[in-house]
Amino acid sequence: MVAAATTKSVNSKVKTVLVTGATSMVGKELVKELSTNTKNIRIKAAGRSEENVKRIINSDKVESIRFDYARPETLREAVRDVDSIFLITPFQSDMVELTSNLLRYFFIYYFYWIYLKV
Repeated sequence: MVAAATTKSVNSKVKTVLVTGATSMVGKELVKELSTNTKNIRIKAAGRSEENVKRIINSDKVESIRFDYARPETLREAVRDVDSIFLITPFQSDMVELTSNLLRYFFIYYFYWIYLKV
């Protein structure tokens, strides 16, 4: 499944985009496109192995992070300071649950951020 989510104000100068599945065929091309053809975007490329992400993406413009839908501790860190998410979810029987977990952390972080700013 491929989807996108965004929340924060469109007025910020630098946007942070989380790309899950960054080592997949779609993810690699998206990260490459974002890192070479966009300005004012910070990219967090996420995969199960941070080392694999670094090896496959190989760009100093991209932050490689460890991310595993099944490990909640990696979800919290992945969504920190993120404005948008491009979701590439593994095609498996629990993919809706896995995606829901990530979006829950994303929106909890977002609403907490709004609460602190108000």
